[in-house]
Amino acid sequence: MNVDAPKDFDAAISWYEKILKTKKTADILYNIGILIVSILSVYKPISGNCYFMKEGYEQAIEFYHQSLELDGTRAECYYNLGNALVSIQNSDKAIEPFKKSCELDPTNIAAFYNLGNAYLLAKDVQNAQKAFEEIIRIEPNNYEWRYRIAQALADCGEIDLALTFAEGALKLKADDNETLFLKGSSNLYVESLLIQYA
Repeated sequence: MNVDAPKDFDAAISWYEKILKTKKTADILYNIGILIVSILSVYKPISGNCYFMKEGYEQAIEFYHQSLELDGTRAECYYNLGNALVSIQNSDKAIEPFKKSCELDPTNIAAFYNLGNAYLLAKDVQNAQKAFEEIIRIEPNNYEWRYRIAQALADCGEIDLALTFAEGALKLKADDNETLFLKGSSNLYVESLLIQYA
Protein backbone atom coordinates (compact mmCIF):
# COMPACT_ATOMS: atom_id res chain seq x y z
CA MET A 1 0.00 0.00 0.00
CA ASN A 2 1.48 3.32 -1.04
CA VAL A 3 0.46 6.17 1.27
CA ASP A 4 1.42 9.76 0.56
CA ALA A 5 1.47 11.05 4.14
CA PRO A 6 2.42 14.68 3.45
CA LYS A 7 -0.38 15.04 0.87
CA ASP A 8 -2.97 13.63 3.31
CA PHE A 9 -1.54 15.78 6.07
CA ASP A 10 -1.65 18.93 3.95
CA ALA A 11 -5.22 18.17 2.86
CA ALA A 12 -6.36 17.91 6.48
CA ILE A 13 -4.61 21.15 7.44
CA SER A 14 -6.02 22.91 4.39
CA TRP A 15 -9.53 21.83 5.36
CA TYR A 16 -9.09 23.20 8.88
CA GLU A 17 -7.57 26.44 7.58
CA LYS A 18 -10.77 27.04 5.60
CA ILE A 19 -12.76 26.61 8.80
CA LEU A 20 -10.44 29.02 10.63
CA LYS A 21 -11.17 31.73 8.08
CA THR A 22 -14.80 31.74 9.16
CA LYS A 23 -14.43 31.06 12.86
CA LYS A 24 -11.42 30.83 15.15
CA THR A 25 -12.12 29.25 18.54
CA ALA A 26 -10.01 27.49 21.14
CA ASP A 27 -11.87 24.25 20.35
CA ILE A 28 -11.12 24.41 16.64
CA LEU A 29 -7.44 25.21 17.24
CA TYR A 30 -7.15 22.42 19.80
CA ASN A 31 -8.83 19.93 17.45
CA ILE A 32 -6.41 20.87 14.67
CA GLY A 33 -3.55 20.03 17.00
CA ILE A 34 -5.19 16.71 17.89
CA LEU A 35 -5.79 15.97 14.20
CA ILE A 36 -2.16 16.62 13.32
CA VAL A 37 -0.88 14.36 16.10
CA SER A 38 -3.39 11.66 15.11
CA ILE A 39 -2.25 11.79 11.50
CA LEU A 40 1.37 11.63 12.60
CA SER A 41 0.73 8.60 14.80
CA VAL A 42 -0.90 6.77 11.89
CA TYR A 43 1.83 7.60 9.38
CA LYS A 44 4.84 7.43 11.69
CA PRO A 45 5.57 3.74 11.06
CA ILE A 46 5.29 4.09 7.28
CA SER A 47 6.53 7.57 6.47
CA GLY A 48 10.06 7.28 7.80
CA ASN A 49 10.40 10.98 7.10
CA CYS A 50 11.80 12.51 10.29
CA TYR A 51 11.55 16.03 8.89
CA PHE A 52 7.86 15.53 8.09
CA MET A 53 7.24 14.18 11.59
CA LYS A 54 9.07 17.03 13.35
CA GLU A 55 7.41 19.65 11.15
CA GLY A 56 4.00 18.14 11.90
CA TYR A 57 4.54 18.17 15.66
CA GLU A 58 5.76 21.76 15.45
CA GLN A 59 2.52 22.70 13.66
CA ALA A 60 0.49 20.89 16.33
CA ILE A 61 2.43 22.78 19.01
CA GLU A 62 1.60 26.07 17.32
CA PHE A 63 -2.11 25.22 17.21
CA TYR A 64 -2.07 24.20 20.88
CA HIS A 65 -0.43 27.53 21.77
CA GLN A 66 -3.07 29.43 19.78
CA SER A 67 -5.84 27.47 21.47
CA LEU A 68 -4.41 28.26 24.91
CA GLU A 69 -4.17 31.95 24.05
CA LEU A 70 -7.94 31.91 23.52
CA ASP A 71 -8.72 29.62 26.48
CA GLY A 72 -5.96 28.90 28.97
CA THR A 73 -8.12 26.72 31.20
CA ARG A 74 -7.95 23.48 29.18
CA ALA A 75 -5.94 20.86 31.04
CA GLU A 76 -6.08 18.46 28.08
CA CYS A 77 -4.59 21.08 25.76
CA TYR A 78 -1.63 21.65 28.09
CA TYR A 79 -1.23 17.88 28.39
CA ASN A 80 -1.17 17.36 24.62
CA LEU A 81 1.17 20.33 24.18
CA GLY A 82 3.58 18.66 26.61
CA ASN A 83 3.34 15.36 24.73
CA ALA A 84 4.01 17.07 21.39
CA LEU A 85 7.06 18.84 22.85
CA VAL A 86 8.41 15.52 24.16
CA SER A 87 7.84 14.03 20.68
CA ILE A 88 10.33 16.50 19.21
CA GLN A 89 12.82 15.85 22.03
CA ASN A 90 12.07 19.10 23.82
CA SER A 91 11.29 17.68 27.24
CA ASP A 92 12.63 20.75 29.08
CA LYS A 93 9.90 22.86 27.51
CA ALA A 94 7.30 20.13 28.13
CA ILE A 95 7.62 20.49 31.90
CA GLU A 96 5.61 23.72 32.17
CA PRO A 97 2.64 22.51 30.09
CA PHE A 98 2.53 19.26 32.09
CA LYS A 99 2.67 21.23 35.34
CA LYS A 100 -0.17 23.45 34.18
CA SER A 101 -2.22 20.42 33.12
CA CYS A 102 -1.71 18.89 36.59
CA GLU A 103 -2.68 22.18 38.23
CA LEU A 104 -5.89 22.43 36.19
CA ASP A 105 -6.76 18.73 36.60
CA PRO A 106 -5.10 17.41 39.76
CA THR A 107 -6.54 13.92 39.20
CA ASN A 108 -4.93 13.32 35.79
CA ILE A 109 -2.49 10.55 36.62
CA ALA A 110 -1.11 10.39 33.07
CA ALA A 111 -0.17 14.09 33.27
CA PHE A 112 1.70 13.53 36.54
CA TYR A 113 3.44 10.50 35.05
CA ASN A 114 4.51 12.42 31.94
CA LEU A 115 5.60 15.34 34.13
CA GLY A 116 7.75 12.95 36.16
CA ASN A 117 9.29 11.51 33.01
CA ALA A 118 9.97 15.00 31.61
CA TYR A 119 11.76 15.86 34.86
CA LEU A 120 13.78 12.63 34.58
CA LEU A 121 14.81 13.55 31.04
CA ALA A 122 15.87 16.95 32.38
CA LYS A 123 17.88 15.17 35.12
CA ASP A 124 15.69 16.66 37.88
CA VAL A 125 15.12 13.57 40.00
CA GLN A 126 13.76 15.46 43.02
CA ASN A 127 10.85 16.98 41.08
CA ALA A 128 10.29 13.72 39.20
CA GLN A 129 9.86 11.98 42.53
CA LYS A 130 7.34 14.62 43.65
CA ALA A 131 5.30 14.13 40.47
CA PHE A 132 5.37 10.35 40.90
CA GLU A 133 4.37 10.63 44.55
CA GLU A 134 1.29 12.60 43.47
CA ILE A 135 0.22 9.54 41.47
CA ILE A 136 0.53 7.40 44.59
CA ARG A 137 -1.42 10.00 46.57
CA ILE A 138 -4.23 9.95 43.99
CA GLU A 139 -4.32 6.14 43.61
CA PRO A 140 -2.42 4.56 46.50
CA ASN A 141 -3.49 1.01 45.65
CA ASN A 142 -2.74 1.07 41.93
CA TYR A 143 -0.07 -1.55 41.35
CA GLU A 144 0.36 -0.80 37.65
CA TRP A 145 1.31 2.87 38.17
CA ARG A 146 3.82 1.93 40.88
CA TYR A 147 5.32 -0.57 38.47
CA ARG A 148 5.54 1.97 35.63
CA ILE A 149 7.17 4.52 37.94
CA ALA A 150 9.73 1.96 39.13
CA GLN A 151 10.51 1.04 35.54
CA ALA A 152 10.94 4.70 34.45
CA LEU A 153 13.24 5.42 37.39
CA ALA A 154 15.33 2.28 36.78
CA ASP A 155 15.63 3.11 33.08
CA CYS A 156 17.14 6.47 34.08
CA GLY A 157 19.58 4.87 36.49
CA GLU A 158 17.76 5.95 39.66
CA ILE A 159 17.92 2.47 41.14
CA ASP A 160 17.43 3.28 44.85
CA LEU A 161 14.32 5.32 44.14
CA ALA A 162 13.08 2.68 41.68
CA LEU A 163 13.44 0.06 44.39
CA THR A 164 11.30 2.14 46.75
CA PHE A 165 8.44 2.22 44.24
CA ALA A 166 8.99 -1.44 43.29
CA GLU A 167 8.78 -2.55 46.91
CA GLY A 168 5.55 -0.56 47.32
CA ALA A 169 4.15 -2.28 44.23
CA LEU A 170 4.93 -5.73 45.58
CA LYS A 171 3.23 -4.99 48.90
CA LEU A 172 -0.13 -4.47 47.21
CA LYS A 173 -2.48 -7.44 47.30
CA ALA A 174 -4.35 -8.72 44.28
CA ASP A 175 -8.10 -8.30 44.75
CA ASP A 176 -9.38 -9.65 41.45
CA ASN A 177 -8.37 -11.53 38.30
CA GLU A 178 -7.51 -8.36 36.34
CA THR A 179 -5.11 -7.24 39.04
CA LEU A 180 -3.66 -10.74 39.20
CA PHE A 181 -3.05 -10.62 35.44
CA LEU A 182 -1.35 -7.22 35.65
CA LYS A 183 0.76 -8.36 38.58
CA GLY A 184 1.71 -11.53 36.76
CA SER A 185 2.93 -9.63 33.71
CA SER A 186 4.95 -7.06 35.61
CA ASN A 187 5.96 -8.89 38.81
CA LEU A 188 8.94 -10.42 37.04
CA TYR A 189 10.32 -7.00 36.17
CA VAL A 190 9.79 -5.58 39.65
CA GLU A 191 11.21 -8.69 41.30
CA SER A 192 14.20 -8.63 38.98
CA LEU A 193 14.85 -5.03 40.05
CA LEU A 194 14.81 -6.09 43.67
CA ILE A 195 17.11 -9.05 43.03
CA GLN A 196 19.49 -7.18 40.75
CA TYR A 197 19.97 -4.03 42.80
CA ALA A 198 18.98 -4.83 46.38
